[in-house]
Amino acid sequence: MEPVVLGWVDPGEVSARFMRSVLHWIWAQERDVASGKESTYRLVGHIRIESGPRIAPARNTIVRTFLNDEKFKDLEWLLMVDADMTFPDDFLERIFNDVRNAEGKVKRPIVGGLYFGGGHDAIFPCAYRFVDPKTNGGEISQYVTDFTPGEIVEVDACGTGALLMHRDTLEYLATLHAEPTPWFVESQYKPEGAEQAQEFGEDYTFCMRLRHQEIPIFVNTGAVAGHMKMVELNETMWRTGLHGLNNVAPAPAVTRQMRRRSERQRA
Repeated sequence: MEPVVLGWVDPGEVSARFMRSVLHWIWAQERDVASGKESTYRLVGHIRIESGPRIAPARNTIVRTFLNDEKFKDLEWLLMVDADMTFPDDFLERIFNDVRNAEGKVKRPIVGGLYFGGGHDAIFPCAYRFVDPKTNGGEISQYVTDFTPGEIVEVDACGTGALLMHRDTLEYLATLHAEPTPWFVESQYKPEGAEQAQEFGEDYTFCMRLRHQEIPIFVNTGAVAGHMKMVELNETMWRTGLHGLNNVAPAPAVTRQMRRRSERQRA
């Protein structure tokens, strides 16, 4: 069983769909305890920080509290989620899938769930690979779309809307980057030949810091979450195109073999 602390930032209120997800995790855990069923995870607390639109300081406060609060000192895992996300009841079981090797050692210290961004006129998976900006129109990343449903894929960056993080990695980053922003901070980067610098959010900068230290980042595409914009962005919308949005990172064709493999993994 993996004890885990839940952390999120919100502007003072959360949606009913988000809170339903959290409550269902708690109720499922209570049912498992009552029935004697062994669970993959155990929610042992939460850290909530209220914030305005600049949320990097709030994310840092969540991590700092997780690392330093006495009641969390022996816990390994922090799951950071966003308050505009929705989650299936089995999300926690899925996100912990294959995080350790056969000897019980952590082999995937950073694992994101699969969710989608956009919502204004586009939809895309929040999973990225770094590329040479000289060959990519000045952009330093591309969307990751070449995965089989249910696959755990290594990426260079992902969003923090559903991100599982191990204590050892967070403590290590704190030795490399000074307070008050040892983990999350907004940044700028100007690729060679570009006319102006690109701005990156705190989640992207966090991932760049990890990759600079050759710490692997994974996205578990079997742990799928919804992302509330004007509508809920989800995997079905991305794959089928039934949304009226401009799919800026089209999904590969879903073959019959891929569907069967996905169904077996979800069973």
